[in-house]
Amino acid sequence: MKFDINILLKQVAIQKNTTIDNVRIEIQKSIDIAYLNDDKEIKNNFIKLFGNKKPTIEEFILKIISVVE
Repeated sequence: MKFDINILLKQVAIQKNTTIDNVRIEIQKSIDIAYLNDDKEIKNNFIKLFGNKKPTIEEFILKIISVVE
């Protein structure tokens, strides 16, 4: 299944009564928190999904979608 990230972000913004920019900011905060987390289990899960690289918002969303499908 193909996803248009911009449509997805717009839908979330509408549901949360905010802007796409704010949705992006919140997703980036979540990525940063997970990436910098010292908890071994969280760190290992993050590395399994993304390696040692911090993903972009688009990479993060697409990976999470692929895991849930």
